[in-house]
Amino acid sequence: MRRVIEPLASPAVLRKLQPAVRSPSTRSLRLVASYGDAERFPTRAKDVLASYHESWERTGGGRSERWALTEAYLHIYTVHPETGEQQAYLFVHCEPCAPDEQPFKLGPHLHIKAAPDPLPRAHLCLFPGRNATILQDLQTLNSALADTAQMLEEEVLERLR
Repeated sequence: MRRVIEPLASPAVLRKLQPAVRSPSTRSLRLVASYGDAERFPTRAKDVLASYHESWERTGGGRSERWALTEAYLHIYTVHPETGEQQAYLFVHCEPCAPDEQPFKLGPHLHIKAAPDPLPRAHLCLFPGRNATILQDLQTLNSALADTAQMLEEEVLERLR
C-alpha cells in the first residue's frame, strides 16, 4: 500500500498515514490508507487530496484458504480553495476479479472523473494487452500501481501546483 501512495504524498504526510481495516468480516475486508480519522490525505499538490484502498475476499477453506485482491482503488480529488468542496478528479482502479468479458477492468485503468461523458465511466486501460503479466503476482501489480502513481505525480499533480 505504501509503495503505491508514496509518490503522491510528502514525507510528513506519509509518516501519519496508517493502514486501517474497514468493514471486516469472516469473508472479506477493506484496507485503507488512513490519515488520522480521514481516508483522504493531502498530496504534494495544493488543494488536491487522494485516497487509496484495497478490498480482499477470502477464498477456499482449511489449508487451501487464501485471500484474493478484488479491487485496488486510488482516487484523486481537487478541493475548491474557498469553499473546501471536494470534487472527484481522476481515479485509478484495478479489479483483478472482474469478469473476463470486461478485460479493461482487470488491470490498472483510469476513470477521468473531471471530464464530460463518457470518460468518467470509461475504463481506460493503462497496460492494454498486458493484464496477464501485470496480474501474475501481487509484487508485479504493486509495481505497476506504484509506477502509475509516479506518472500521475509527474504528469498531473506537478502541473496543479
